[in-house]
Formats: sequence, structure tokens, C-alpha cells
Amino acid sequence: MAIERRGNGVYYYTYRRKSGRVVKEYGGHGRTAILAAQLDDANRQSRAQERRSRTIDDDLARIERVAEREWLAGVDRVVAAALERAGWHCVRRQWRRKRGGTMTQSLTCGTGSWDSEALIAAAGTLDDETSEKAKAGDPGAIAAIDEYLAHPAARALYGDVGRQNLNKWVRLYAGKNVAIQRGLVQFACELRTALTGPNGGVLEQLVAERVVLAWLFVNWAESRFAGSANELNRSECTFQLKRMELADRKLMSACRTLAKVRRKPLPEVLALVNVAAPN
Repeated sequence: MAIERRGNGVYYYTYRRKSGRVVKEYGGHGRTAILAAQLDDANRQSRAQERRSRTIDDDLARIERVAEREWLAGVDRVVAAALERAGWHCVRRQWRRKRGGTMTQSLTCGTGSWDSEALIAAAGTLDDETSEKAKAGDPGAIAAIDEYLAHPAARALYGDVGRQNLNKWVRLYAGKNVAIQRGLVQFACELRTALTGPNGGVLEQLVAERVVLAWLFVNWAESRFAGSANELNRSECTFQLKRMELADRKLMSACRTLAKVRRKPLPEVLALVNVAAPN
């Protein structure tokens, strides 16, 4: 694209490649030539800005994807450690019971409550003074904290990382809608109980929690995509689809692990994941 001057005249030409040859095309003269040149320059700058914006968006999406993978990898490590302690080992990316090994029957526990309000009702709360000291890292609050944590519900309230992650996913999905928040928490509690079973042990409960959290991840990813599908550009759409694919793989992996732990066929476990919402 160039402005050419001939005598007192100003002419604007563009160069395009057609059929392997560079063709010079006339774009106007005089004031029209100057305006055409300015318009093309503005379009070039706009395209450059769009490329820079897409680069920034891709970088942010990449950072978010790395953070999600690190979180999921950390959960996988916890599950793997629990399986190894229970007498399982990983062979060609599949968990199998070690020969001669047996599941520890002493590892049994009730599913308990996964609802923060129920735990607070059972254990109460720390007094304001002790709570402020704990937040400030004051060692003088340790004795009062240990006395409070002697109650099983208090230990579950502060120490159950799975419940804390559940609450984060619920807030992320439901926003400020209290009805959806309460519905998700209660449904997640019932789903974990159904997956763990009436005689489930610690290992089954741990893997059942993994299934529930992965189920929330899948639905959150699909909700994000469904809510903005018509507004996404190509790169954003690709990122959303890859995130849903990752979430789906994690859910299926957790279901397969639970099926092996419970020695039940996979379809039966998947049916539990798709149970109808409680009335």
C-alpha cells in the first residue's frame, strides 16, 4: 500500500498477490487517496491490537489451565497415597490390589456431615478472642484451639479439605444465590453418602469425595461454556472445550477408581453419579 505523487496529483495504490503474481490496484486520487491510506492504516493498527489482545487472553487462559492442572494433580497424589497405604499399587496407569494384600478392615468411619452449618451446630464456634489470636498466629491460642478441636465435628469443620474445596466450587458456581448454594451443598452431601455406601471405609469416602468434586468441576466448566458460547472467539472456544474434556476425564478416572475400590461394575458407579436431584 503506497501513496504516489505525480506532479500535483496524489494517487493511492495497493499491492495484492493474485495467481502467483503481485498486482497493483488503483485505490483513488487526491483527497480520496489520502483518506483510503488513512483507513487502511487504521485497519492495520486495529488488527495488530486484536492480535495483542488475543495473545494476552491466551496467556491468561494458559495460566488458569496450569493452576487447574496443579490442583487436580495434588488431589490425585492424595488419592494415590491413600490407595498405596490400603494395599494397592499402580501398574501401567491402572490401580490394582497387591498380591497377598488385603484391605484394612480397621479403616472404617461414618460419612458424617459435609455441611458447614451442621458441623457448626454440632461443634459450636471458637470464641472471638481465640479466633482473632489464631488468625494472627498467636501461640497463646493453641491450648484453646486444641480443646475446641477435641470435638470430631470441629476437626471436620477446620480440617476437612474436601469440604473446603466443595464450598469454593459451590460459591464459584452459584455466586451469591443462597438457594443454589444450599441446594448444591445438600445434593453433594447426599451424593457422597450414596457413593460411599452404608459400610464404606475411609478409602471409599476419600474416593467418593473425589468423584463429587470432579462432578462439580465438570458441571461448572459446561455452565461457563454454555453461558458464553455465542460470545467466544475461536481460541477461547477451543480453551473452553479442552477444559471440559479435561474435567470429563478426571470424573471418569475418579469413577473407575471408586469402582475398583468397591469391586463394583463401572456402570453401577456411573449410575450413582447421575442420580436425580432430591425433592
